[in-house]
Amino acid sequence: MSDSPATGIRACLFEPTADPRLFRCDCGARASRPTAVHYPCPLARGPLVSEPISAAPPLMPSLARSALHLAGAAAAFVADGFARVSEPARQTRLAICRTCDQLSGDRCAQCGCFMSAKAGIRSQACPLGKWPAAGE
Repeated sequence: MSDSPATGIRACLFEPTADPRLFRCDCGARASRPTAVHYPCPLARGPLVSEPISAAPPLMPSLARSALHLAGAAAAFVADGFARVSEPARQTRLAICRTCDQLSGDRCAQCGCFMSAKAGIRSQACPLGKWPAAGE
């Protein structure tokens, strides 16, 4: 089968999960809407599509791992006296995040954090090293 969208590719077949906000394909791809974007399905179960196809979204860390990152970030935020960065610095951090393939919506697939909040906290750094904590 060709990988060209013009000839058609089997896309992920997103089905509802127990979480009404999440849809999942058997290949492991997840989406917030079943028809938001078509992703090439490695299992080739889904419908044949001829429209442009995006790379599969990054998978988020588990709930336990996200909670661990949140607890560490909260402790660092408290230890740093609840210090925030300036709005221009926050916007610069977010602009860097928007170029990253690990950003899915507002969440980072590496740490699970909501970047609109994390980017404003002085003690926080990008888990991939793309922007440091402000004191570094």
